Amino acid sequence: MKKLLSLTLTLLFTVFFYNIASADSTELGITQTISGNELTAIISIENNQGFSAFSINVSYDKDILTPISITECELIKSKGDSITSNINGKTYTADFVSAVWVSLNEIKNDGNLFEVKFKLKEDFSVNETLIKVTCNELISKDKTVVKLAPKEVNVNLTKPNTGIGGVTNKNPTIMLKKDADKIRYMNDYYEEFKPLAYATRYEIINALYNLFDFMSVSSNSTFSDVLDEYNKQVCAFTSVNVVSGYPDGTFKGGNNITRAEFIKLLTAAFKFDVQEISKNFFTDIQDNWAKNYINAFALKGYAKGYENPDGTYSFRPDDFVTRSECVAFINRIIGASGDLSDKKYTDLSDDFWGYSEIMKVVK
Repeated sequence: MKKLLSLTLTLLFTVFFYNIASADSTELGITQTISGNELTAIISIENNQGFSAFSINVSYDKDILTPISITECELIKSKGDSITSNINGKTYTADFVSAVWVSLNEIKNDGNLFEVKFKLKEDFSVNETLIKVTCNELISKDKTVVKLAPKEVNVNLTKPNTGIGGVTNKNPTIMLKKDADKIRYMNDYYEEFKPLAYATRYEIINALYNLFDFMSVSSNSTFSDVLDEYNKQVCAFTSVNVVSGYPDGTFKGGNNITRAEFIKLLTAAFKFDVQEISKNFFTDIQDNWAKNYINAFALKGYAKGYENPDGTYSFRPDDFVTRSECVAFINRIIGASGDLSDKKYTDLSDDFWGYSEIMKVVK
């Protein structure tokens, strides 16, 4: 990547010594689609004269859209070329996305250069937004800098329906964050992590909340006992039917949950499809209400049990789930790949079975 960036910078720096030409026939194209709360803009080139590099800005209204990824398309992939961009996750604040592409080959065919995915912000209140593509430099094989006219596209948005009193009627949605595998989602207790302590409903909801984006969820709790510091988390997950309360109208956030209950909660949060299968992966779930959920997790490699003396495995579905077990389950699902924290805990040594998994995701 460093070599590519160096090549790119060199290429763009020396561009000032090249000839400037107009491109009466070559032009950029934009197509866009909206799916749920994501907008995808595909940038293409038409009537291509042949080029070896380009620098392009995609401008947008940051009050409506947030860029979340940039992806190579067929024209680039077919030639094995490379692209870099300045999207930088949560810290991205500019009102444009810049992309730089470099090729060692002359490309004369037309096609898609790259696509940018945006997230629609929840509180947008307009009918449409504008996306503008500007080609800063397009360098042909003979080292001529080609200037292309900017291209603009008006994107028609799905404006939220409003009900009585102007209250928005939008469906609550939940979506795993793009960088979930790198997020430090688990709280500690200062000098302790409490790996063997049973996890509470609050702790689990708070940890999962860090991994998801929510749209159109309620901020008004329907429970009588939710603590203020957990209100937004509980409201978000109840809005999307991941958790529910008790018949007496309470949430009981300080309660522990069983391993079986935890598996069902994860199934709802991550939207897993659960179907009955003939094989039971564990010896103690045949008559358990959650056996289909547990088997589905085991089939994916997310649920691991306890080895019995005869070589079989039990799951212990009615045992309370511990904080370290919560981390292990979640990490397998998101493919946690962050660097290990350098924090030290009085109750967690590096020979503990879940040490590395915990240290990947502790805040």
